[in-house]
Amino acid sequence: MRENCVSSDSSFYICFSDDLNRKDRLVKFTETYQFHLGSRILAELPDNLKATPQFMSNIRFIRYDYFELIKPYFGRDPKHRNDGEYEAIGIGHHLNDLGLLAFLILDDARAKSFVTTHFPHLSQKMVGTLGFLRDCCCRDKTIGAFEAITILDDIKQRVEIGGEKRPCGMDKTRYNEVLVPIVDEIRRMAGLSV
Repeated sequence: MRENCVSSDSSFYICFSDDLNRKDRLVKFTETYQFHLGSRILAELPDNLKATPQFMSNIRFIRYDYFELIKPYFGRDPKHRNDGEYEAIGIGHHLNDLGLLAFLILDDARAKSFVTTHFPHLSQKMVGTLGFLRDCCCRDKTIGAFEAITILDDIKQRVEIGGEKRPCGMDKTRYNEVLVPIVDEIRRMAGLSV
């Protein structure tokens, strides 16, 4: 069976539904990959996304509390125990054990560090939203270079505008360090000038 499952924190969904206003693209991703989420992540999703039937019908909802899996490793303030990132990590661990995990999408640096420290076997599957776009284009070929670059450019423009919306937690410094090299990599892969 192909590794086609994705576990993601809510920032990925929020980026497409609210920050970029591209629920259509999010629906396409959920048609291409099997996205799994639980009650904590669902609670963090915007109401307008939860009211999108095409999106909700594509999501695999998991009713198991995967926080219990990571609780022995949890050293953070107990108020963070309900953060969706940790549910996404638990779901990712479960899917990986089944040999089904393609991506664990986390944009939060603390959550990524938590994975690297306590679940290093998931590190190879862990990406941020930008890395997911890169891998969809360059590795899986599920989106074309033009579409990937267009989405990344939309993220860059949102960051440059500033304000409250910070897609993927991205700021101007991080987009020069992360986003620009990913765009260059996609351009090289597609044979476009860098």
